[in-house]
Amino acid sequence: MSTSCRICEHSERKGCEPKEHTCRKNWSGSAKAMEPAMAVKMIKNIKSKGHTLKTLVMDDDTSTICKVREEVDPDIEKCSDKNHTFKNFTNHLFTLQKEKYKRILSTKTITHIKKCFAYAVSSNRGNPSALKANLIAIPHHLFGNHSTCDSKWCRYLQNKESYIPRNLPYGRYLSDTNLHEDLLHLVSSFAGQVDKLSSLESTQGNENFNYMVSRKNPKNNFYSGSESTSGRVAAAVCEKNLGPQYVTKVNEELSLSPGSFTLKDAERKMKKRKMNAEKTIPPPPPQHIQVPLPPDDYYRVYFDLETTGLGLSCEIIQLAAACGNECFSCYVMPKSPVQEQATRVTGMTFDGTTLYKRGLPLDAVSLDECLSSFHLWLTGIPKPVLFAHNCRQFDSIILCRAISNCNFHVLSECIIWIL
Repeated sequence: MSTSCRICEHSERKGCEPKEHTCRKNWSGSAKAMEPAMAVKMIKNIKSKGHTLKTLVMDDDTSTICKVREEVDPDIEKCSDKNHTFKNFTNHLFTLQKEKYKRILSTKTITHIKKCFAYAVSSNRGNPSALKANLIAIPHHLFGNHSTCDSKWCRYLQNKESYIPRNLPYGRYLSDTNLHEDLLHLVSSFAGQVDKLSSLESTQGNENFNYMVSRKNPKNNFYSGSESTSGRVAAAVCEKNLGPQYVTKVNEELSLSPGSFTLKDAERKMKKRKMNAEKTIPPPPPQHIQVPLPPDDYYRVYFDLETTGLGLSCEIIQLAAACGNECFSCYVMPKSPVQEQATRVTGMTFDGTTLYKRGLPLDAVSLDECLSSFHLWLTGIPKPVLFAHNCRQFDSIILCRAISNCNFHVLSECIIWIL
């Protein structure tokens, strides 16, 4: 929609009749009323083609939905857009940073708080009560109070001994009480809208198309006053529907030979587009049902691992286990250095040749020898079931990967379960 036409304006300045052309002026109202009028026109066009429209996904602009309900269908429902909601929450945080907390509330901290907010909204879709509890827990979580956190997302509850708030300044919890009150007030205002937040939808596809249009039809060049806009928007539509190779197809329709650079560029962009389309989010891990074990048939083996780091890609440097009065312990020579965060937890260091614990050298063996000794120890225990403090999220993953890497599957065959 446009409020002016260059050809008409040029003819008016010259005081002559305009030449034959397609006039671009199709709107004479205010700029504020343009978007609601455009939405009404588009929805009427959709309905004229026999389609049914029940829900309009948009930002929190009330004028558009009111106009649609007034002129098209009073029963059309409005659903808020996820991206606009997250942006609105982030803008409030930057306002706090600008007005009160320039030094305390860093951009990195704001990004982390936004991720916490986005995860709470995305993981509690259709569950307003759980979403409200998760939102209220965010400020307390940032300040080291995990009493209201959920173990599904709070890493402190998953591993209390080794948890460090890495995304906060200097790896420490926030401490300013005024900031805590302001953050709590902010999330409480959003928690009062949980019915809306628990049913958010996304307009990412539209935003992607708008980006394509803005590259071919930038507003600062004012192409909307001429017929150039139609061709530019049509090019964006072709790129959205057909991909970058639409230029090649246009050339073929016009009996033109596309240049080598055009072909190479289209091929490169199509390959990138295909790779992005193949990227899928893996499904959540299956939820294991806990079943009580008969005490007479199985023996509980409690094991623990010390590793070179706190992530899942680290190496084992000690494997220890206990079953009744029977105990096992073995130190392992790693292939990589021990990270400082792990040293603070275990007291172990590695200089490349020797493993130390609090400055004293240890008798360490290779991982193969350690697993072999552990297997020999487990063969004296009938039907062993392995237990660990944080088994599902850490210990079992590390141990099973070590068994697989060493091709020592005979160890996994003598273990009944790892719980």
